[in-house]
Amino acid sequence: MRSEMVTGILAGIREMIKPFENANPEDIPAIRGSMPVPEETPPLPPDVTVTETNANGVPALWVQAEGTDPDIRFVRFHGGGYVLGGPGADNTAPISREGNCVVLDVDYRLAPEHTYPAALEDALNAIQFARDNGPLGPSTAKTIFVGGDSAGGGLALAALIALRDKGAELPSAAVTMSAWTDLSLSGTSMDERDSIDPMLGRVHLDIWGRAYVGDADLTTPLASPLFADLNGLPPLLMQVGTDEVLFDDTIRVAEKAQEAGVSVRTEIYGGQHHVFQNMAALIPEGNDAYASIGAFLKRHA
Repeated sequence: MRSEMVTGILAGIREMIKPFENANPEDIPAIRGSMPVPEETPPLPPDVTVTETNANGVPALWVQAEGTDPDIRFVRFHGGGYVLGGPGADNTAPISREGNCVVLDVDYRLAPEHTYPAALEDALNAIQFARDNGPLGPSTAKTIFVGGDSAGGGLALAALIALRDKGAELPSAAVTMSAWTDLSLSGTSMDERDSIDPMLGRVHLDIWGRAYVGDADLTTPLASPLFADLNGLPPLLMQVGTDEVLFDDTIRVAEKAQEAGVSVRTEIYGGQHHVFQNMAALIPEGNDAYASIGAFLKRHA
């Protein structure tokens, strides 16, 4: 059962995104601009260093926990439905610490000002940058990982597919947390779990998906990886909570990838909400999830 504090935070998030209900994509910039800005950001852990960088034209942050290997690099894409959000060291530092890696936290372009494939182009540029550069400057990576939460998880998968289709070198593995993989919202969990999802619903995801794809189809494989050919992808770790409308977005991609011969580890966390890992300071399951991510990355480094 969720604590009163966690329940309150989730209710606050739901209230914050309420203006997106019954809105249109062209309304998003005004809604985004009217959203409250936190008076202060969470303090960085004392063992974490954050450095701004330009990743082949894409703003990003290098996030490094003390003692981690700068040649093992994780390219991270944030969530926010492709219309909100940005890099956040408080949610990125645990990946660095647990995975013995540095994290390039990417500030990709947002919709509707920048529709598909803008975010994907930024993701690919950032991955190439991380291959050639570390937090101290130009240097060749020993290992590259990609991953992200929610829309960022879908973007990470899309980047893998695009790299494979180009015949480019693929990252060693990828991690998704509550990935949004189907912008057409066809999963049965979208409606079956609407009454228990404390954060999101079809009313939010519908406008965000349409804002991102612009004139493209919602089932475009590089926007909705569920509809892509998943052959040849690197090992995947996919985490999801049972109380999510996006539950099927993880389960269906994991099953399809396994059928295509991809090594997939699917972790289902009972009673957990969308991207519960971001509340690791409040719930033990979040810490458990990050520890599992770290162990997965170390196996594939």
